Amino acid sequence: FKSAKEIYDFAVNILEQKYDTYIKSPEGVQNVVDVVEKYLDYKKKQNIARDIWFRSLSIPTRKEMEDVYKGIYDLKKKTRKQDALIREQKKMIKALKRKLQNVESTL
Repeated sequence: FKSAKEIYDFAVNILEQKYDTYIKSPEGVQNVVDVVEKYLDYKKKQNIARDIWFRSLSIPTRKEMEDVYKGIYDLKKKTRKQDALIREQKKMIKALKRKLQNVESTL
């Protein structure tokens, strides 16, 4: 080896090969599965504890915030529909006013 960088790169290559071999082995795959399952269990328990803590501090929970966001989304959607309906009705009123003016002018 001519430099510390070469030694480092050599060690990294060996470790990468060992890691690849291990991670592809049945034991390595099972360990990854176990780690992911433990992490998901931890997140579930953490979320429950966090929600209890938030409720005790009168802070909205994630579920409550999702409900609020959904409510806002639904209201915006409803408002857009109502705005479109109002625009349509205004056009109809304008057209009816023109027709009325035409009828009045012919009388």
